[in-house]
Parts: sequence; structure tokens; C-alpha cells
Amino acid sequence: MSDAYRIRPYEPSDEDRVRALYETVSGHGPDPEWFEWKFARSPFAEDVPMFVAEHGDDIVGIRPYQVVPLSAGGTALRAGYFQNMMLHPAHRGEGLFTRLNRRTIDHLDGRVSLLFCLTNANSRPIYAHWGWHDVTTARMYYRVQNPAAPLSVFRDDRVTRAVGRIGRGLARGYLAACDRLVRRDPDVRIEHESGVPAAALASLYRRHVPDALHVGGDEPYYEWRYDSPRWSTATHLATRAGDPVGAIVTRTRTAFGTRITHIADVLPMTGIEEPTLGALLTRALGQHRDSDVVVATETSLPRTLLLKSGFVPDDVPLLRRFRTGYVLFVTALDDTTVGFETADDWALPLAVRDTS
Repeated sequence: MSDAYRIRPYEPSDEDRVRALYETVSGHGPDPEWFEWKFARSPFAEDVPMFVAEHGDDIVGIRPYQVVPLSAGGTALRAGYFQNMMLHPAHRGEGLFTRLNRRTIDHLDGRVSLLFCLTNANSRPIYAHWGWHDVTTARMYYRVQNPAAPLSVFRDDRVTRAVGRIGRGLARGYLAACDRLVRRDPDVRIEHESGVPAAALASLYRRHVPDALHVGGDEPYYEWRYDSPRWSTATHLATRAGDPVGAIVTRTRTAFGTRITHIADVLPMTGIEEPTLGALLTRALGQHRDSDVVVATETSLPRTLLLKSGFVPDDVPLLRRFRTGYVLFVTALDDTTVGFETADDWALPLAVRDTS
């Protein structure tokens, strides 16, 4: 292990060098507004929650994390949520992954009950070696509204554009037929608005708090979570006789030329009747008919409803470009009695899984 590397907490003067590391590793650096939203404005921490690996004057590795409040039924606890680690390509193989994780774990020991991360399957050997539980590999669902979008990653020519015009028309016809199969509550009124009514969402969350582990939904959380400068957010609120009964939060962005919409949250997280969900989902999809792809997860919506609505799972070859699946790894730092070792112990909507 080289002594040329210093592992230490993030300092405000590190911001430019950390953003430069993002640029080197991912090809696009975060702008200052996103960085401030993601790390400095989080309601979960007073300081930027991150450890850095310093080599000379350069930041060559970061381990960002969040300390989040988790709830399971009537039990509340705190957990460390590991975010995406970044390592400079020229400094891999130096043990920085382990050193950054170890320093972060030591820091959080005694402060949180659980540690969890959502990462790709390539990390399985590392977390297995550390004794973390490999809880689940999530399946995502996609409603492809522009079949040419997956092709555009490979080619951008007249053939692709022609396929797009023909395929979009066929897809709209097929998906419209799917939407007609969805059972909808005729007594529910759906209202659409930009942004999020944080107080209304928090109230809906409190109506049916799930027994599975989840991030507690209060007003400050929803205000922060859906204020990312990378996404355009909308709320679809269902009322019956003037009383709110459910909501779907969607967020949309364009990445690599593809317009993507997430079904980011469904509230309350449990206890909504399927006809109400059907009315909400149909209205949300209608508002986002111009998106190329709509992404959802069966954590928030029933598999049967997703399939009826024209969604398909992410293991279809054509959809692998859009895959946002993950493996959930968890370990306990104390003797908590809350179950966390199986997929049924967790309820993490897409907004928690993708923290951009």
C-alpha cells in the first residue's frame, strides 16, 4: 500500500478537484449547481459527506455517502448510504477502494445501524469478501415509446430516422391499446402540476407507512429530493371527493439524445387500490407521451399493472442500453433487530436508487 495517498474528509476547497475527477472518470463533470444540490444542500448532513483520496495536489478518489433515516413499520434507524465511488484510472490497483471504504465505515461506526449501497454486479466479490449481504438484483421495467432510441446509440443516419418515424407510430398504436386494458377508478380525479407539493406528498406517505425498510418521507426530504437541476419534475395527484388518495411523481431528462422519464415515486408507498394506481399511471403516461422511454420498478407499481401498460423487463436485449439495475449490498454495524437480509425487507423507489 503506497504512502503517497492521503485519505481524509472532504474540505470546501476540494470542490473543483472533485468535479474534475468526475469529468475524468465519467466524461462529463457535474456543474456547480448540481454539486451543491447533491452534497451541500442534503437535509441529511451539515457537511459534505465524502472522503477523498489525495495524491500530491490531485484528488484521485472519492467515497461519497449519505446518512439517511430509515423506517420499517414503527421502527426508525439511521443508515449509511454509499453513493458511487470515483477512482482516477491511473490510480486504480493501489488499494484506494478498500482504504476509502474502510475510512468511511470507521467514521460511521457508532453513528448508524446499517450500511447499504446500490452498485453493479462487478462489485460482488469485494462486498462478499467483507461479509456484506447480497440482498437482491433489481429488475427494472421500460415502456419504449420510440423504438429508434436504442438504435441511435449505434448509428445516426436516414435509416435510423426512418425506423424512428415508423416505429414511433406503431409503438403509439400498441401502447394505446395497452392503456385501454388498464382498469381505472372512474371516481378518481387526476391533477397534474410541475414540481412537487411536498406537504401533500408527506401527508400521503404517512397514511400507509410500509413495514419494509425505506427512506422516511417528510417535507424537507421531498423538497430536496426533487430539486435536482438535472431533472424536470411533475406530480400527478389523485383525489376522490376532494380528498387526496394517491400520487405519482415523475422526473424527465434528456441523456445521450434520449428523453427518459422515471416513475420516481408512488405515494402512499403501500395500500393504494389498483384501479386508483391505474388511473394515476395512465394519466402520467399521457403527460409523457413524447418521452422516448419511461422507466419504472415493481417496488412501486405491481408487475401486472406494468405489463398491462406496455412495460417490459430490462433483460430484453434491445433495452440493455437503458439498464439502471443494481445489486443491493447491506451490512449491520450494531445489533439491530430490523430485518434487512432479503428483498422483501426493502422498499426503495426509483428516486432513492438513482440519486442524480
